[in-house]
Amino acid sequence: MRKPYPTRNGLIISPYELDFTKPTGERTNIHHGYFPWAKLNDHFISRTFGSLITNTFEMLPEEHNIGRFTLHSDYSPPKLPNFSKMVEVVDEYLDLHGQVDCIKHNSTRELYIITAERWRRGAHDIQEMDTARNRRITI
Repeated sequence: MRKPYPTRNGLIISPYELDFTKPTGERTNIHHGYFPWAKLNDHFISRTFGSLITNTFEMLPEEHNIGRFTLHSDYSPPKLPNFSKMVEVVDEYLDLHGQVDCIKHNSTRELYIITAERWRRGAHDIQEMDTARNRRITI
């Protein structure tokens, strides 16, 4: 039986805090802290939040998802924060860095950048479905 993925203030903690190895030059792959991806892929806000570089972690494949005792076999997917919290996290990153740095889901290390203008247009001008409350919200 998988354990619930630990959070702090409603956000995931790093797998390194769960005693997984922080790789230094070994062959690694990228763990997207919020999984499975299907829960995030439908909306610009959740897709950006899930791919945000601070929500992704380099891991050894044998600790991440290849083998019997891995992060994905030991922990159930974390509960997603609501869209307002996702926007708050990405806005804070944007304020600190001037752009939103993300790692593609289907690529091991490919970085892509969302400009401040694109983030604000996409995050604030669209209606998103808050699935936890089954109602539409405007952000």
